Amino acid sequence: MNWKARFKNPFFWIGIGALFISTVGLTPSELITWKLLGQAVKDVVLNPFLSISFVIALVGIIFDPSTGGLLDKFKRPSK
Repeated sequence: MNWKARFKNPFFWIGIGALFISTVGLTPSELITWKLLGQAVKDVVLNPFLSISFVIALVGIIFDPSTGGLLDKFKRPSK
């Protein structure tokens, strides 16, 4: 997998953030302090259903759907 490209892509991070917010069911008014954000993360980790749902959705964001397997297609540069 091309992790460097993913980490540099802002849409990857937007997807991760949107996934977290939708998994927890938060509204913007609930994320006004770092303490509330930390509590939200803790709630997801301690809830098996939310944790499993988050991981399954995360797999959908991380893996490239245009390939047949779990790895990305790497095109070798032409000489």
